[in-house]
Amino acid sequence: MIKTLDSVSNHEHRQIIEKTGYKVETLRIWKTGILKHSISNPSNEQLETFAMNVDAVLEKSNLHIDSKNEIRANCTSHFLNERRRTSKQGKETKENIKVVNNIKKKIRDNNLTVVKADKGSCMVILDRNLYINKVEEFMNENGFVKLDNNPTSRLINKVKNFRVSKEFEDKFGKYKNLIPSNPKIPKLYGLPKLHMDNIPIRPIVSLINTPVYKISKFLSDKLKDLTEFKPTYSIKNSGQLAESLKNLQIRRVLN
Repeated sequence: MIKTLDSVSNHEHRQIIEKTGYKVETLRIWKTGILKHSISNPSNEQLETFAMNVDAVLEKSNLHIDSKNEIRANCTSHFLNERRRTSKQGKETKENIKVVNNIKKKIRDNNLTVVKADKGSCMVILDRNLYINKVEEFMNENGFVKLDNNPTSRLINKVKNFRVSKEFEDKFGKYKNLIPSNPKIPKLYGLPKLHMDNIPIRPIVSLINTPVYKISKFLSDKLKDLTEFKPTYSIKNSGQLAESLKNLQIRRVLN
């Protein structure tokens, strides 16, 4: 069984918040993540073609007959082992797909939603209505106002009709490359803060594929290049952190 809201303070690497039961096999699939790869099992026709190609190469070689037979035997053994391995993996994949489909059905039937937690790389499953209420609560508490009309079309037209100089395009490329082909409005979603009382959300606004997404990214990169901006109090990734701390000397202070 999975953890509930009452025990969320003791969450593990994968934390689930709701009261629907899950079997051990289902939880195992959750931990493996989404199935991304399909496994190819060589057909008889492929094996026959490969065998003919090997024979053609061997016949043209000056190898002794025993060496040729050994190569043929090794190739046959390798392909048979590969077929057994992929056949076994194919069965496991089919079983995993069944479990994944069962998970999707259970989420759909119980009106749940899946989101990432704010900290700890946890995955959270919670009631969809509860999630929506938490997002709306945040919006109401922070002065969000509902617009009478959608300004996206007007913004898209302004972006498309903007004109740049020939010098700009000669140096940076065509301006139309900075305009998304099918722009959308920004999306607001929330990451549950499992470590806090009442589990509030941390709001995230996704600007991917919005009318000004490519332009904003372009300007940000160019301004960094022009100003040679280097953040003093932040790091790029864990590798940069390790490199920065490698030669750090820490003095021990005795009382």
